[in-house]
Amino acid sequence: MEAITNAVRHSNGQRCRIRLSASARELAPDVGDDGTSTGPWLPGVGVTAMRERAAELGGRRHAGPGPDGGAVTARFPLPEPP
Repeated sequence: MEAITNAVRHSNGQRCRIRLSASARELAPDVGDDGTSTGPWLPGVGVTAMRERAAELGGRRHAGPGPDGGAVTARFPLPEPP
């Protein structure tokens, strides 16, 4: 949700794309926009909160400019089935 909120507030874009995929080992949410994002993002409250939450769950996230605008990707490990 934070990635979507940041796209609306900061990207000046027209579109926000959300992709959620999963494998047997991980959950992979990706959020991107078609806004203007040319330089590294300064870690404000939202970007910092996303990083901290991903770490709490044993995952990782990347947030910054992408080839077509802003991009936030995360990877979260899924538990082994019983």
